[in-house]
Amino acid sequence: MREDKLDGNLVVMGHLAGDSIGLNGLAGRLEHSGVETIRVGILPSK
Repeated sequence: MREDKLDGNLVVMGHLAGDSIGLNGLAGRLEHSGVETIRVGILPSK
């Protein structure tokens, strides 16, 4: 990113965290546009 002089942020994370953030963002956008989503997590919620 630095060499290409790109603006933005680079976030490095594990597989599960990355999937969760990415898929939750996608589901939120779908819900905002009227699509019903059902979220099923593999990690227990607190």
